[in-house]
Amino acid sequence: MGPLRTRFTAMLLIGLTASSASAATTFHQLSGFESGVPTAMEPQNGAVLSQETTGATEGTHSLGVQFTDTRVNSGDGPQQSIYYNITDDDNGNFTAWKDAATLQSTTARRFGVAYDLTIDPASLPAGVSTFASDFRYNQDPDPTAAPNPIPGFQDTGGEYGIGTRFSPPPASPYTVHVVVPFDNDDNPRSFYVNPNPANNFYQLQLGHKYDPVGLGGSAKVYYDNFQIIEYQNLQTHVLNSWETPDNPSTTDVNEALEGWTTGVSALPPNGKAQDDHVRSVITSFGDPPVSPATDGTHAMQIRTPQGITADAFTWGSQKTYSDPAQAQSLMSELMNAERIELDVTFLGGSGTPSFFSFFMHIADGDGHFYQTPASQYEISNLGSGQTDTVTIQFGLHEFRDSMLNTLPVQGLSGNALSIGIGTNEDSISGVLIAVDKLRVISEAATQSADFDGNGLVDGADFLRWQRNTGLTTGATPAQGDANGDHAVNAADLAIWQSTFGTAGAQTAVSGVPEPAAAMLLGLAALGMVGIRRGVRLR
Repeated sequence: MGPLRTRFTAMLLIGLTASSASAATTFHQLSGFESGVPTAMEPQNGAVLSQETTGATEGTHSLGVQFTDTRVNSGDGPQQSIYYNITDDDNGNFTAWKDAATLQSTTARRFGVAYDLTIDPASLPAGVSTFASDFRYNQDPDPTAAPNPIPGFQDTGGEYGIGTRFSPPPASPYTVHVVVPFDNDDNPRSFYVNPNPANNFYQLQLGHKYDPVGLGGSAKVYYDNFQIIEYQNLQTHVLNSWETPDNPSTTDVNEALEGWTTGVSALPPNGKAQDDHVRSVITSFGDPPVSPATDGTHAMQIRTPQGITADAFTWGSQKTYSDPAQAQSLMSELMNAERIELDVTFLGGSGTPSFFSFFMHIADGDGHFYQTPASQYEISNLGSGQTDTVTIQFGLHEFRDSMLNTLPVQGLSGNALSIGIGTNEDSISGVLIAVDKLRVISEAATQSADFDGNGLVDGADFLRWQRNTGLTTGATPAQGDANGDHAVNAADLAIWQSTFGTAGAQTAVSGVPEPAAAMLLGLAALGMVGIRRGVRLR
């Protein structure tokens, strides 16, 4: 989201947020930049910090970071870092961080870190082809943690830490909202937060890389709106668990794959089937055999391309939802989701790549194509037969099109939807992985018929519903969508009727009347509004 340029705009956005489907709330606002650069900011490696107005998304000022270090780091291009050290307790930062970590580990409450990053491409050295942001985490190590000691330094996983990667960089200043969830396990693209009482500090590390190397360093970026956020009423919808039995009478279809087939390869065409994934459904993996299943007893095994002479990137597996009703229902769910997760098990001994990357894409029937950045893993240290299972999390904001538009902002439409898996590794004889429990993580919608956002469900809200009833897609709460399904119909009227005269927010509706009864009850209640207020409703 860009800067809130006027008070009116800010109030409007707050009003719309209050009456829309529930979203993560702010558990704690970390130190802002309205009074200058916080003393807790510790620049490293030549970074220069300044208070700026460009990139301000909370208040009127942001943190500008100008990088001057030109060192080359392991062939990945210059890497510069600053540390956002929140050991200070002046604003309750450290206390809030420890409280969130403790609640994450001991209760069902779930948290994350969020911030806004604005890139100024004009400051990048000439010739830059790729720009990436690096976000990492540090805390006191915990040697007592079971089953393995927790190191102090935690990489959030993925390519260059988080997946904020631009290739090529944008042509004008661009703001991306970054969300990294806390986790109770050491999974990539998330924080493995350990609330060890002996910990004396928690720390965020921010840095940047760009390619090719040797261009010098002068990139300038802007940060704002650092928060610890809390997810509300998280719910899980499993899309695939690969537990469906195959029907032996349909020899041309393997129902156990649950609709997953070959995707569109990104390799130069050479007429070889090895350019794509080879899929099967399995119950054991490796030698000695272990189960890669994390939900049920089956998982989908993928063998990546074999015999490739160049980097083996391919959109090798894909599932298409061709039924319009099913596709549109899933589109609506994805538009309001927090993230997509799946469990991936790596098998050692199937190759020794110097890198292995995992991607996902979502595409609709109208030609919108969104893909994630890479999540990159070190699997060459696995011995023959050894396995390692990780949970890969891609926030919906990480799905971006070629113009850097995010999926939640740009949207999905059409009568079909596809979800794809991509892999990339160097030239080897194929890598074996198993995937299981592909799922959508969302926050349960808070239903509200306060369509105008004035804090009361009344006749004015009914008029909004009445003007827009019949909308079947793309409807907003301000248009009369009370239950978050992006349609305006009798179900929304029923919520208006059941909450008439109240503030209106609720997480569920029980005893919803039939549409005809809801209409009669709603009109009767509306008549009472006209009598009590002396308003003649037409």
